[in-house]
Formats: sequence, C-alpha cells, structure tokens
Amino acid sequence: MAARLITIASVIVGIFLYWVSAGHANADAYLFPRILAATMIVLGVAMTVAEWTPAPLSPKDTSPIPWLTLWPALVIFVLYMLAAPRLGFYLSSALAFVALGVVYSPADSVVRAATRCVPISLAFLAVLYVVFVLLLQVQMPRGLAL
Repeated sequence: MAARLITIASVIVGIFLYWVSAGHANADAYLFPRILAATMIVLGVAMTVAEWTPAPLSPKDTSPIPWLTLWPALVIFVLYMLAAPRLGFYLSSALAFVALGVVYSPADSVVRAATRCVPISLAFLAVLYVVFVLLLQVQMPRGLAL
C-alpha cells in the first residue's frame, strides 16, 4: 500500500513542479525545470500503472520501507532546501552532497568518509556549474524562501 501512495505522490509532486515552473514570464529560463518535471510526471504515471496492475506476489516480493535508512536523507534534503536561499545553490549543494556521502558511506570513520566525499563533492560542484551556467544558461535554483 505504501508503494501505491508513493507513486501517486510522485505524480502530484511532478505536476506541482511543472505548474510552478510554467508560470513565469521568462519561459526560456524555466525550460530545463519543465523538462525535468514532465519527465517526473511520465515516470510517476508509469510507476503508478505498474504498481496498480495486479500481479501475483509472494511474501518474499514485498518488504517494508526502510525508514531508518531513509530518514537521514530526508532530513538532509529539508535542511538543504532551507539553507539554499541563505548559503547559495553551490555551497548548500556541496554541503548536502558531503553530508549524504558521510552518512551513507561504508567507511570506518567519519573522517575517512569526509576525506573521500569532499573531493567528489567539489567535482560534483564543478559539474553543476558547467551544466547550469555554461550549458543550459539558466537561473540557479533558490530553494524554499521561508
């Protein structure tokens, strides 16, 4: 049942994101977010159809959602959205990427995980800059303005 709710929620979020990105005067600046939102809607609908199509399931095929594993990522995502307007897109993205890497790293210690994640995060930041500023020439996402 939880998977069905998640598929419906993903379609709703995709529609909301498309609606938000479509209501601006400078339509060219929001082309990339609209493409992502439309892709999210299509994939969400596909997941919904696949989830609601009856299929024989054995008890081995179903498993509960691992909330203890997902909570750190959800908290980091919310903090990222709240920090983005204040810290800027690049710094908040880098910090979120390092935090996700440290939390989910199989390394023995936090220091070892951080030393591995920081260079990867800087490379990720460079890719974000190239994609958003140089290739797409779009405005940087602002995050939640609370």
